[in-house]
Amino acid sequence: MTIDDKVEGTHTAVEPTYKELKLPTFVNSSPAIKVRIYEEGEEREIVLPFSDAPKIAVLSGTSFLSIGDSGCGKTLLMDDIGRNYFGGDSDLGGMCNFITARNNFVADNYYFTIDQSRVGEGKGMLSDAKVPVEKKTRALCARLDEINLVIPEIAVEFFGVIEGRHQGIELGNNGYYFAMSAAL
Repeated sequence: MTIDDKVEGTHTAVEPTYKELKLPTFVNSSPAIKVRIYEEGEEREIVLPFSDAPKIAVLSGTSFLSIGDSGCGKTLLMDDIGRNYFGGDSDLGGMCNFITARNNFVADNYYFTIDQSRVGEGKGMLSDAKVPVEKKTRALCARLDEINLVIPEIAVEFFGVIEGRHQGIELGNNGYYFAMSAAL
């Protein structure tokens, strides 16, 4: 079961269970958050393992940035989430946009195309022929890898992707959008 199964229809759908959110490849059970609670005079500690943090982010639609050395699992985590929770790459029928940050990225070229039937003599401006690429704008997830390796002028292109909007178009579907990014 994927998140897109839950979001596509209405928000009244049943949430995925904890077991359904298990990632097949990514494993990290080291403590991420420790919370001390007090109930009826008793003190106890709740420990949230790191492997639960991405699950919480996905369910709440809270975007995140992973920072770490090469080979520590940042991309593996994002790929696992994109494939297993969102059905894979939007270009292949899934609901996740798999983007590797490069200096030639232009969000407008990624999210829009030209409707050739609107181009030609007497049909108006070329900008009038620009239409959104539905599979990309309606994808529920964006996976942005190596975001720190682009120049500042291009990094700005990714900020809108992370925030879930591009040129007045809200990315995602039914109010849900989730972005994850990684940096060295």
